[in-house]
Amino acid sequence: MKGKLIVLEGVDASGKHTQALLLKKNLDKEGYGTEIIAFPTYDTSMGSLVKKYLHGEFGDLESLPPEIPAMLYAADRMQHKQAIQNRLSAGKILIADRYVQSNLYQAAKIQGEQSQGAFIQWLKQLEASLPAADQVIFFNVPTSHARKLMELRGRKPDLHEQDEAFLERVRQLYLKEAKRLNWIVIDGFQGNALRSKEDIAEDVLRVVKPVLTNKKT
Repeated sequence: MKGKLIVLEGVDASGKHTQALLLKKNLDKEGYGTEIIAFPTYDTSMGSLVKKYLHGEFGDLESLPPEIPAMLYAADRMQHKQAIQNRLSAGKILIADRYVQSNLYQAAKIQGEQSQGAFIQWLKQLEASLPAADQVIFFNVPTSHARKLMELRGRKPDLHEQDEAFLERVRQLYLKEAKRLNWIVIDGFQGNALRSKEDIAEDVLRVVKPVLTNKKT
């Protein structure tokens, strides 16, 4: 039976990697055959260009038309197209730490609702041949908190992460698209308190399980 592709999205430092690991662990316990894929893949030919872009080697956020980095990210994913298709055909549950939806970062650079909408449609066509996600989960974490987490980790912000106002535009665009496309939104905070990773993982498992019906290996 064909596998499933579960995509985890969110702004930087929103917990995607941690939740991907926890989802795999929880699903493996229940007998599902799972694998994690993550983008960008910095150690590949296309992914290395994305790395250079994020390190500012092509200029600042305004130096390139958004179509160019969007195509770099798309090319990085496209080089893994056959491998993704093969794993899904083999019945694997793929957990993607970022996927095509992450190109909304580039859409957030576009001013005007009509122009932005047209750009998003272009993005859709750009990666239309890639396997579609069976479910997209967006982790909604306040941008200010995400920035604090980056600082605590001692990580040097990349080109996108340096601009908090930009990251907030990205977050709002994710929320807008989540509503339009019926993605699952999981809040990282309850009131003013950060939820535990285990608590969030329970929510993730709860919404993913119905999508995986009859997909145990």
